[in-house]
Amino acid sequence: MVSIAVTVSGIYVLLVLNSFLGGQPGTGAYTEAQVAVLRHVLLVWTVILLSLAAVNVIVITWATVLDNRHASALARALGATPREMTAALATAQVLPALLGAILGVFPGAGRCSPLSTRSPAATATRPRFRHPGS
Repeated sequence: MVSIAVTVSGIYVLLVLNSFLGGQPGTGAYTEAQVAVLRHVLLVWTVILLSLAAVNVIVITWATVLDNRHASALARALGATPREMTAALATAQVLPALLGAILGVFPGAGRCSPLSTRSPAATATRPRFRHPGS
C-alpha cells in the first residue's frame, strides 16, 4: 500500500508541475527553452514512476496469489467456483490499492501547495533557472 501511495503521490506532483509549466511561457518566468528542458525532465520522471507502478502491479499480484494458495485450495475443495476465486483475489488486490491511491493524493497535494499559493514577493526572490546553453 505504501508503494502505491508513493507512486500516486509522485504522479500527482508531476501532473501539477506539468500544468504549472503550461502557464509559464507567456508570463516571462521561464523562457521557452527552459520550459522545454523542464518538460523533458518531467517526462523522464513520468516514465520512471509508471515503470514503478508496473513493477508494483506485478509484485503485488504475485504476492497475493502466493499468499492465497492454501486458502484458495481450501475454498475450491469446499465448492467455490473459479469465478468466485477470481473475484476474491481481485478484491484482495483492489481494496489496498484503492486505499493507497487515495492516501497518495494527499501527500502529492501537500507537495504542490506552494505552487498554487504563490505570492508576488515569493516570485521576486526566487532564483532563476539558467539553461547551460544561455
